[in-house]
Amino acid sequence: MHLNHTSLIIHMSIVEVGHVNPHDNECYDAAVLICRIFAALNVALGGKAGKILNGCSTPLWYAGLVFADKARFSQERESLDYIR
Repeated sequence: MHLNHTSLIIHMSIVEVGHVNPHDNECYDAAVLICRIFAALNVALGGKAGKILNGCSTPLWYAGLVFADKARFSQERESLDYIR
């Protein structure tokens, strides 16, 4: 249930703004929570979850979008700071 809720937070932010907002800490926190839940489920099931964790692919994809955009934004920010 948490995976669905957190992925909806990210999804609704993307729908609202049109992209992943790098300044939105709620999306970043949701992405971190998705990864924590996935890791906990994987460990709890002995790493042999297979089809059980198949439903986690969409939330993990949303988390990846947040982390990739956050990294891209920080690299752009560093290059702008270097120019100044």
